[in-house]
Amino acid sequence: MRISLIIIFLAAIFFSACSQQPKPYTVKGNFSNAKDTKIILGKLTTTSIEPVDSVTLDEKGEFSFSKVISKNPEYYLLRVGDKGYLYLILDSADQVNITGDADSIMATYKVSGSKDCEILSKASKHNLNNLMRIDSISKVYKNNIKNPKIDSIKKVLDKVYMNIFNNEQSFVKEMIKNNLNSIASYMLLYQQLGNQNFLINPKEDMSLFEKVDDALYSKYPNNAYAQALHSYLIQFKEQLKAQEQAQKNTATGTVAPDFEVPTPDGKTIKLSDLRGQYVLLDFWASWCRPCRGENPNVVAAYNKYHKKGFEVFQVSLDKSKEAWINAIKKDGLDKWKHGSDLQYWQSAPARLYNVQSIPANFLLDKDGKIIATNLRGPALEAKLSELLD
Repeated sequence: MRISLIIIFLAAIFFSACSQQPKPYTVKGNFSNAKDTKIILGKLTTTSIEPVDSVTLDEKGEFSFSKVISKNPEYYLLRVGDKGYLYLILDSADQVNITGDADSIMATYKVSGSKDCEILSKASKHNLNNLMRIDSISKVYKNNIKNPKIDSIKKVLDKVYMNIFNNEQSFVKEMIKNNLNSIASYMLLYQQLGNQNFLINPKEDMSLFEKVDDALYSKYPNNAYAQALHSYLIQFKEQLKAQEQAQKNTATGTVAPDFEVPTPDGKTIKLSDLRGQYVLLDFWASWCRPCRGENPNVVAAYNKYHKKGFEVFQVSLDKSKEAWINAIKKDGLDKWKHGSDLQYWQSAPARLYNVQSIPANFLLDKDGKIIATNLRGPALEAKLSELLD
């Protein structure tokens, strides 16, 4: 009797374990105008696209994919030949059905069987409609480019564009708020209206990013997308704190933060070594055209005011020492001090001073205090004249 009970107990465990195994998802459907078109299904990781399966459609245009995945929902890309592509979110046991016209896939496709996929579909179509409206605006502008009233026309078109952008932005934000627990909200955070024209800015909309992060990270702690978002926010907040601190450190009237960098001859130089003079701390690079264009102004100011107590300290954001030294010689900058750790945008001094773009400069008084920033062209000579003439 005891043996029988043990066998029954073990059998119950076995069948329970089997029932908990992930079931395969199925993606099937039909595309018209797609004979001989190759359908490719790929999985989107946080860094790449991994091919999963493919099929060439026959006259009926029917297709089907099935695969076992983890319990975490995953992003996929369904490419319909060279006609277009769709984003999908597939979870274990999803039964997704897709139909549409391959000749206008984004505008016509319909998806069912997955709430996440339906959210993406709704967002994609709304985005497509607004992109078409923007395209119409662009055509109006191009057709009127030679119109004498083009400036006033452009103002009207800019206003229409902003209305479209705000409409799309409000729609996406509302979609996210209503679907915080959906992995679709991860992609919606990075929705664009055109190339690199992001709708949501983590700096301005941090609370929305945090809500999505809290919801997804608690629901899907092992999901790659949830983990990526969580890590991104941690790093982004750290960067914001560093930028805020740098802004405080480089505010007018404060003593400029000191640093030490290698010189072209392999020695080192500190900013504080130049105390007792008016110093232009100038961030530049050999590859920066605006910087190279500004160099003649710095040369002119140096030649005019160096003997009166003006010094220049240029910090380069170069990666190549050879390019850096060649630019110094070519632009005639070898009269003053130079330094660089050759770390490009990871330059320690540039990060210390929160330099987001170059050229960027800081004018320091004899005590090392910042008295002006980003003086270019005539503005630099005018300030030096005020101080030294």
